[in-house]
Amino acid sequence: MVIAEPGTGSGAISINLAIHLPMARIYATELYQEAAEVANYNINRHNVADRVTLLQGDLLEPIPEMADIIVANLPYISSDVIPNLQPEVQWEPREALDGGVDGLDIIRRMMHQAQHKLKQSGVIILEIDPAQVQPLEELALEIFPGANVSVEQDLARLDRMLIIDLSMSED
Repeated sequence: MVIAEPGTGSGAISINLAIHLPMARIYATELYQEAAEVANYNINRHNVADRVTLLQGDLLEPIPEMADIIVANLPYISSDVIPNLQPEVQWEPREALDGGVDGLDIIRRMMHQAQHKLKQSGVIILEIDPAQVQPLEELALEIFPGANVSVEQDLARLDRMLIIDLSMSED
């Protein structure tokens, strides 16, 4: 199984996947050098460098093979909301939060890249803002017609995970 995590940041998601899915080959990408260094440190610290390949570059572009699963927690906060976030969130680098005017710029770009990096029976799992469900469902069906698009809630019962399952596609 090949898993891709674009925009890995600290590497936490890829590291946990490697620990809990030892048979998976995981590609984690990061655009920013400083974040890539943190991810590399964490990958080595958790002894998963044999299963997590860290690649520097834009989202899915550096991934060398088709993925079965793409999982991501990409920036999804609208630019105008960032100055008003809780103080503890303000410590995060702006590029880890800022999703552009509608919060969807980076997710939109990744989904278009996924057309060429995801297997025909693949799955995309994205953390999202609850207010983004409708536009992201529409975008997913535009890019992947016939896909099964569903939403999972977080512990606060807010719509938080968008799942795009191509294996259930009618095409």
